[in-house]
Amino acid sequence: MVLANAKSARAAGADLVIAIVHADKMTGTALMNSHAVDLVLSGHNHDLHIDFDGRTALVESEQDANYVTVVDIDVTLKRGEANRSWWPNFRVIDTAKTSSDPAMLAKVQMYNAGLNRLFDVEIATLATPLDSRAEALRSGECAIGDLFADALRKAAMADVAIVNGGGIRGNRIYPAGTRLLKRDILDELPFGNKTMVTNVPGKALLDALENGFSQIERYAGRFPQVSGLSIVVDPAAPPGARVKTVTINGEALDVSRDYKLATNDFMALGGDGYGMLAGKTHVSADSGTRLIALDVIDYIAAAKLINAKIEGRIVFR
Repeated sequence: MVLANAKSARAAGADLVIAIVHADKMTGTALMNSHAVDLVLSGHNHDLHIDFDGRTALVESEQDANYVTVVDIDVTLKRGEANRSWWPNFRVIDTAKTSSDPAMLAKVQMYNAGLNRLFDVEIATLATPLDSRAEALRSGECAIGDLFADALRKAAMADVAIVNGGGIRGNRIYPAGTRLLKRDILDELPFGNKTMVTNVPGKALLDALENGFSQIERYAGRFPQVSGLSIVVDPAAPPGARVKTVTINGEALDVSRDYKLATNDFMALGGDGYGMLAGKTHVSADSGTRLIALDVIDYIAAAKLINAKIEGRIVFR
């Protein structure tokens, strides 16, 4: 679609074409090498990245705006000619050394004061530590992933739940004894995704798991954190053939029957390659019920003492 839109823009007379994408490194590099656009502003990889081959530039800022990449563009148009030249000038800003705009800071502090009253509220205590770092959530079963998936499954009264590890973003370790706040859960689930319930054929569920484990070596955000499922995976097998066994609540996955699935609207809409999770439900931008964060907050607050541990839901053979 990017290539087609770039071609249309050129045909309409655009002198400079910039693509803003959320793409992995391979996709971003392929777009750059196609020279269909002049500048690619990418995200997804969490890396500080700048590349320029004399025709097309690719830039990405580092995660959490630790470093921000600015591209100043010089464009020269030649009167009466279709040709034009351009040149990017790159600036990398270390935001740790950047002063806040006083007026904006005052506005942020005003809003934060109100949010603090709402969200700095204790909801539970951790009996065991939780790890929400990206490398943990994107490489194997993770206790916080189990906890959040369990919350979705209970809220939806579903057979199983699947959440993408990349949707959990706190990137921190909570020691045992931590008193969890509502704010902590909102920090972990910042995207405003909603809980989605759908009936999914067993074959689609299997395809979804294969998709989830297809990019293990890249620490991709599609890695599945699950509830109600026990999965044996061979990470050395080719993508698409890595899932060896799946049991659902103690019984082997039946590809011919339907299962009630809880997931998030991002995944059901096809995010991270999970379009098959829409199942038999028509999914639109308004699909979903409540915010996932609210379902998780309710689940944790009801438990009061959280004893989440890795249970062997995902086993690498």
